[in-house]
Amino acid sequence: MPKQSKDETLRKWKAAVDLRVAGCTYDQIAEQVGYKNKSGARAAVLGSLSTDLRESVQALKAMEDRRLDKYLREMETNGDPERIKVKLAISKNRRDLHGLDAPAKQEHSGPDGTPIRIEASAPAAPDILGLREAILSGDNGTVKPDGGNDRAGGNGTSH
Repeated sequence: MPKQSKDETLRKWKAAVDLRVAGCTYDQIAEQVGYKNKSGARAAVLGSLSTDLRESVQALKAMEDRRLDKYLREMETNGDPERIKVKLAISKNRRDLHGLDAPAKQEHSGPDGTPIRIEASAPAAPDILGLREAILSGDNGTVKPDGGNDRAGGNGTSH
């Protein structure tokens, strides 16, 4: 059997994805597109989505978007609302499974991609010497951080 061209492969992959979006089983896709069995149809759908991870995620998003458009058209043409709700629930589960609704990863950095510099300053140290003098002198006043106390005219030193 002659090898098919790249264009033919891509055409079949697109047809397989379109049928899968439409809700066909892999057996149905194999029969309609011309694969030997459902494994070939499944490989075509997955192959069209897996050229690399980024393209795969984009393809899955596009496929989900097409499905949602299809469900909207069904609703507009008197589709069964309960059936649409079930399809949407299944679609939500699939999006969750593949992380399609996950927020985009963001990386923050400083100028020119350098790490962000964080500067912190320590709180002012208490006046240990003033506190020591107050304790030794028997001064019961509160020593302030500047070395003074709360008594009138006090400066935190012994008189």
